[in-house]
Amino acid sequence: MRDRQSMSYKYLYSILLLLCPIILSVNTYEAFQFPKMMFVYIFGFFIITLFLTHKVNLWEKITLGSRPVAIYLVAFSISTVLSSHIYTSVWGYYSRFVGGLMSAIVFYGLYIVGINVFNRKRVLGILEVGALTVLPLSVYGIIQHYGYSYQRVHSTIGQPNWLAQYIVMVMPVILYSSLVKKSNFWSLVFLLCYACLWFTYSISGMLGFIVMLAFFLYFLFREKLLNIRITFLLVCMIAFSLLNPGIFGDRVKSIFQDMRKITEAAIVVHAQEGQLSDPGVIRLGIWQGTLALAFSSLKNFIFGTGPETFPYEFQKFRPAGLNFSSEWDFVVNKPHNYYLELLAEQGVVGLVFWGAVFVGVFRKVPFYLKAGLAGYLVTNIFGWPTVNTELLFWMFAAYAGAKTDE
Repeated sequence: MRDRQSMSYKYLYSILLLLCPIILSVNTYEAFQFPKMMFVYIFGFFIITLFLTHKVNLWEKITLGSRPVAIYLVAFSISTVLSSHIYTSVWGYYSRFVGGLMSAIVFYGLYIVGINVFNRKRVLGILEVGALTVLPLSVYGIIQHYGYSYQRVHSTIGQPNWLAQYIVMVMPVILYSSLVKKSNFWSLVFLLCYACLWFTYSISGMLGFIVMLAFFLYFLFREKLLNIRITFLLVCMIAFSLLNPGIFGDRVKSIFQDMRKITEAAIVVHAQEGQLSDPGVIRLGIWQGTLALAFSSLKNFIFGTGPETFPYEFQKFRPAGLNFSSEWDFVVNKPHNYYLELLAEQGVVGLVFWGAVFVGVFRKVPFYLKAGLAGYLVTNIFGWPTVNTELLFWMFAAYAGAKTDE
């Protein structure tokens, strides 16, 4: 009976992971993240309600997961109650509606259901099924590249850096399946993923990929599991990159040009000398303002300004130097560093307990999921989690909290 129930939830979770990355809508202001979040709300709350109904009817005990996860949700709630804009902190910033208390509750609920109905082997099976969605996602991304003047691709995710982060996080599952099963199918999917990742031309994504792959290869080397298949895949990736340099050359050149301007002008760049254009350099200014925001009061330092309130609060701390950048007229709604975002919006309490959750999950997952988490950690230095990566992270957490038997 229990196994039959577990299988039913496996189908539901597999549908969730398969459909979420490819759902979009042309009838909403935000065509990508908003529809995905609404899908997770509807389908996620259906799963949670089904689970609670079953548990209440049978008077069965519910496991609430690890202590750091529960404490983090409490800290999240306190930050929301003390928010400078409580409506936004509950529902999330408009157009995205992810990152608010409601999204935290649904992800936590899916985590709770997962650790109660699955064992670890079943969670890995769900992740493998969910990984199949990268096949249409990658193919569509590659078609975008060749169909739209070789520009950066975003596929069905909506933004190149978001797409890159998602691919980096799911690739180790695919690579592991390729090596363990000696599967040509999974090897092909992996190479398609890499091609799509490359065509995002995301520097943060490639840094995350390098860290992820280094972690993965280190384990294979340590356990003497390196073989001809992984060698073949590495050769294919290197050859593909060399044959398709794309705009990476120009982006690297832009970084050096902007660094030279900073050195020559001591960070103050006058309009007649040209504007800073590299996103990495612009982010330094945003990070400076974010730190000023976080340390602006004791309340902000401890509990933050409230989840998703950064767009409202940052403007008072916006460095004047950003007025000389190519994004001088942008409304900055993210600090482009998830850890600074946590510090500014949820305070040091939120940052510390999020870190405790991450470490707890990282310690208990197998090496290839560790590799995905390592890549996730790096990409968050320059970005933030989206609906898809949040869903993956909490599935990794469900593995960490699930039973090892059965």
